[in-house]
Amino acid sequence: MNKWNDTPQFEQQITAAFGVPPIRQAFVQSLERQILQKAATRTPAKKSSGLMRRRPGWVIAMAILTLLVAATLIIGPRNVYAAILRLFGYIPGVGVVEQDEHIRVLVEPVQLTRDGVTVSVNRVVLTGTQTKLDYGVAGVPLSAYPCNEAVSGCMDMPYFLLPSGSHVDALSEAPLPADIEKAAFVLPCIFNTLPDTVPTDWILLLHFMPAPDDFVMLPVQNVTPQAIETPVLMQNITSEATLEPTQPPTARVSVEKVIDIDDGYILAGKITRLQQDVTIEQHGVMVIRDAEGKKVPSTFVNDLNEYELMDIQPGEIPFSFQFKGSGVVFPITITIPGIELSMPDKEASTTMTFNAGENPQPGQEWQVNQPFTLAGHNIMLESVSAGSQISYSFKFKGDDEVYGLAVGIENYPGLGGGGSGVGPEHEFWRTIAYETLPAGELTLKLWNLVLTSPMQQWTTTWQPQTAREFQVDPQKASACLNAENLADIPAVPDTMEGWLVFTQLNPQLQLVLADLHGQEQQILAAGGSRAALTLDAAKVAYNGQEGVTVLDLASRESVVLPNNHGYFLHWSPDGSHLAFENPNDSFGVFISDPAGGNVRQLSNLGYETIAGWSPDGRLVYYAIPFVSEDGSELMAANVEDGSTQDLFVLDHSSLKAPYPAISPNGQWVAYRASDSSSLYIKAMDGSGLRLLLDQPGGAINGIQWDRDSHFLGVSILDGTNDGTIILLDPQNCETYRIPGINGELNGLNIP
Repeated sequence: MNKWNDTPQFEQQITAAFGVPPIRQAFVQSLERQILQKAATRTPAKKSSGLMRRRPGWVIAMAILTLLVAATLIIGPRNVYAAILRLFGYIPGVGVVEQDEHIRVLVEPVQLTRDGVTVSVNRVVLTGTQTKLDYGVAGVPLSAYPCNEAVSGCMDMPYFLLPSGSHVDALSEAPLPADIEKAAFVLPCIFNTLPDTVPTDWILLLHFMPAPDDFVMLPVQNVTPQAIETPVLMQNITSEATLEPTQPPTARVSVEKVIDIDDGYILAGKITRLQQDVTIEQHGVMVIRDAEGKKVPSTFVNDLNEYELMDIQPGEIPFSFQFKGSGVVFPITITIPGIELSMPDKEASTTMTFNAGENPQPGQEWQVNQPFTLAGHNIMLESVSAGSQISYSFKFKGDDEVYGLAVGIENYPGLGGGGSGVGPEHEFWRTIAYETLPAGELTLKLWNLVLTSPMQQWTTTWQPQTAREFQVDPQKASACLNAENLADIPAVPDTMEGWLVFTQLNPQLQLVLADLHGQEQQILAAGGSRAALTLDAAKVAYNGQEGVTVLDLASRESVVLPNNHGYFLHWSPDGSHLAFENPNDSFGVFISDPAGGNVRQLSNLGYETIAGWSPDGRLVYYAIPFVSEDGSELMAANVEDGSTQDLFVLDHSSLKAPYPAISPNGQWVAYRASDSSSLYIKAMDGSGLRLLLDQPGGAINGIQWDRDSHFLGVSILDGTNDGTIILLDPQNCETYRIPGINGELNGLNIP
């Protein structure tokens, strides 16, 4: 049996339980080329990226198929995989490559800009058997892409043009001839762009040279399998002190591969189920602790493909991460939370009726509240709603063990579907799209009931075979805060006064105004929208159900801006204008007056993140993904004439969500790092990069300056609550914690 297609019937039924109908073959064929390019580029079609392109799994299989067949006959099937992997090495910033004595690399990056669009070839690594390519695209306006999913833009694939005139698919990783020193990278079009919207026929001339003496290729080492660890039952998923062992073990966590890097290690492993009648899912964040119980911060390895490193079988979950070795006492313990899914009765089904009326309309909702029993479990269909995309959504509530089920309307085949996981109140949704909304008395079929186990923790331990000494990174050592001292931050002193606006995440989403001591908390609005506070703390703007709402904090009178649903709101210094992103229009950055009039568009790229205003209110700053993996690029737009200016790259910043924040005095920009949990600060002339927070928690979700640019407020998700908010003076690392408050920081005012 072909292991690449050996998906157990049980897992197919699990998928079916989420209401996803069979995919039409014609759709598969039309989508195949799109998926191949997206998989290879590791970037959405409408977004620039500097990440190394990965090859699809089936390409990996085909590339080594001949070698596998021959090797299997000689040394046996179980030894083949280990023998093959000994030929691989890891190149930082590139990924896994096959070891070769004659590696060639790009002499220097090549970049070309036309009509505001930039294409960059950042790295090329050539071996005798493969080609690794890293290229990026930036500056493509969203208007260049189809707004209708039924329409596709250009699908022509990039290729290498060789001196001989022959072509080599640039995304296939096929090797280039060993004797060539030059080639052209040809990009016929920007993927999925419409005709006559952006430049086409991009040609970038590349020069290759032998890898220099200091070229780094790190060996991938095999790890001796660890003993099976018993999973623990999580009685309270927010507390690690209430765990009890369960028997027998149903999943095993194993570290399979290790790569020694300069300041630590990269580990790759997998979670393997031990029972064939269940499937496993990771739920939550992996936690790593050393032998002294200290949490070990880790980061995702962007350029690592676990499927190139390990033999991943159906039902197994791969993982990889890297961490710093300095200060870590080995062995480390790796803990992964997850659940087991099972089907008590694969043949069980039931039906019930639902009357949608003769003319159901999008937006209409029916309160059903009809109980039923499926495979011995009590479930209720609470409501049905019609969506704007010609669909029905079914809201269910089950008992503690119910995870999901499949639903359909008899005699009405769906076009597609989806669903949600089980919420804290045991509620879940299933959605099915149709060509037209079924009307009248409908018969619902319910089947494929899936049950879930209580939350578990699967663990293993690892330590290096040989002890290594690590030098402390001076930048890390000078950081104001890390995971070790987050819990020791003192509360804001009684003498400090001020206010903050934050989004409370639990027990429900709501916008809250509070003092710095957490004692005076006032609910401003229900819902979980980011808000903006004026520098004088007189007004708050937020996106509500009816649109952008401006609330006067003194009178509590509010005004809804007409036809405006802006996000990531930022007030101008004098409170006379709002900058925002507006996905309900044509994306991009907009500005308007507080009454919602005089709306002007400053950019139309769609992936901007607003950073703030200049002190004189003439410039709006925003960040966009850069063409390489160095980080996002900071830009400035003139609000008077709409002209834009490229400033500098936010080094090591997140490409997707850097959350940049310009200080009100215009001197500094603070932003979230590529690991999502660290914080950098940089001068507005592009100098003076400094690490302020070194992975103190799981992720940073809010960054705000006070009006005098003295304190920086940061909200940190630390895994035990819904956001610790701290105040930090970047000049001297003076740091305080806002007591009694957890949430996402939106605004800060310290008189």
